[in-house]
Amino acid sequence: MLLPYIREREQVFKVGMKALIWSGIILTLTIIIDISILGSSVVGRAPFPLLTTMGKIDIQKFLQRLDVLSALILVIGSFFKYTIFYYITLLAATDVFQFKNHRQLILPIGSILLVFSLIIAPNISEHLKEGLEIVPFFLHLPFQVGIPLLLLIIHFLKSRYKKREQTITG
Repeated sequence: MLLPYIREREQVFKVGMKALIWSGIILTLTIIIDISILGSSVVGRAPFPLLTTMGKIDIQKFLQRLDVLSALILVIGSFFKYTIFYYITLLAATDVFQFKNHRQLILPIGSILLVFSLIIAPNISEHLKEGLEIVPFFLHLPFQVGIPLLLLIIHFLKSRYKKREQTITG
């Protein structure tokens, strides 16, 4: 949804791969640090092991309580992530419902997201249960495997039909 708005499209793959590699390196280093400080059993049970790791930092009674800083970074990062997702949702809905401007859908889609965020998972344990048991089968499989496969099959059938039609008329 964002690709048409990028000026230098030839740079997208290169920048995307760099971002993917650096994200992987940072996540790997973070997990290594978490495991080396907390141990694998604590990291496996903790919902946010980085917060627990940052809470353990105490340098000469001067640098303490850095878990607040990591929580702030987590909240800010989540804000930007969800803002981008919301903007992409607006663009997609504008395209699907053929609105002239995505600004017309800001309030309706925002209201829908607010209501769903309040009713879907009332607490963290319910959120984790839904995210690990329900979402993979009812959202990930259909949207990441089912629909793309269906579209690929439709594309091949259409191109095959066009080739037959061209050979018959040509």
